[in-house]
Amino acid sequence: MTFKFLSKLSQDFSELLNDKGECNVIIEVGQKQNKKSFHAHSAILRYRSSYFNKELTNTIPSDDNNKIIIKQYISAQIFEILLKYIYGGIINTENMDTRTMYDLMILADKLEFKELSKKLENHLIESKAPWLKNERIRNLGTAQNPILPEKLEEWSDENKILDKRLWNDLKQHFILPDHPVEPIILPSRLVLKQELPERVNEPFSIVINEEHASMISSWIDEQTTSYSSRNNPYKFQLIRGSKDGLAPTTFWDICDGHANTIVVTKVKGTDEIIGGFNPLAWDKTNKSFIFSFKDGNLQNSILSRVKNENQALWYSDRKDLCGPYFGNLEFRLESGESNFTRNKQNQCLYSNSYEKSIRTTDD
Repeated sequence: MTFKFLSKLSQDFSELLNDKGECNVIIEVGQKQNKKSFHAHSAILRYRSSYFNKELTNTIPSDDNNKIIIKQYISAQIFEILLKYIYGGIINTENMDTRTMYDLMILADKLEFKELSKKLENHLIESKAPWLKNERIRNLGTAQNPILPEKLEEWSDENKILDKRLWNDLKQHFILPDHPVEPIILPSRLVLKQELPERVNEPFSIVINEEHASMISSWIDEQTTSYSSRNNPYKFQLIRGSKDGLAPTTFWDICDGHANTIVVTKVKGTDEIIGGFNPLAWDKTNKSFIFSFKDGNLQNSILSRVKNENQALWYSDRKDLCGPYFGNLEFRLESGESNFTRNKQNQCLYSNSYEKSIRTTDD
């Protein structure tokens, strides 16, 4: 015989949510005056949600060893309900208004709580069908006019932006489905053929090409032969300095906390390419490496892997001044003018943190 004490287990875990002593995750939701912080336990979040498991893996702990996750698009009211479900496994919809239930279903699906989102979806379809139909009409109107009232019954004649006949048909179809829809067949119209400009393919990058990317991918996987551009297993999501900015703070705002980061630069006045790779969320590891392509040539490439793991990366509190540092001096980007190209503070020297120098000159 098996005895299950699920009710007591749910109660104990729900009480754990109020104990902030062992919490090591802070989740900030909402914006401005509606902003609110919630404390949680990483172990529970990881095992309850694959979404939070990925978020926590890619988040670097703060100085007090807490991991902070910021989700401004989430309502504090909705997330509080969801967090209680994460700990206790219970959702009480008895006194919950339909809009809150609908928003909770959308959030549960986005955060990969499939069981909850499916249960709420079925409940809405079975018990709130009229509301869902009215919601579809409201969404159709607000897509064209965002300032429309929240409630459909508050729309004025001026708010009903659709043609009168189409408006009546929508009401018949969604609100009174037993009434037939009266079709209107419009006369044919002459459509002029539009001459489209020729499609212009945007270059892969102004620093590296797809062959460079394939070779870097083979180094990541420690392959003895390079991938081709056709069988490269990785997709490069480019962040361009010419578009996003070349300030040190820009690099940290975009790349900090993200795994699998590749930094590539080109030496001014030459075709020489210098770069570095870090597989973790900007943390030290012996899997990092630095590299160069002399004159951009694949045959004149230099690969240098980590020699001293503790010196694989170097950190500075001056993120307004210091960009990525690989090793001590092996490859680093730095600028006191908020632009890596405006001064000569970038360096690439040998200092025993990596296997070998990736340049044959110090210019």
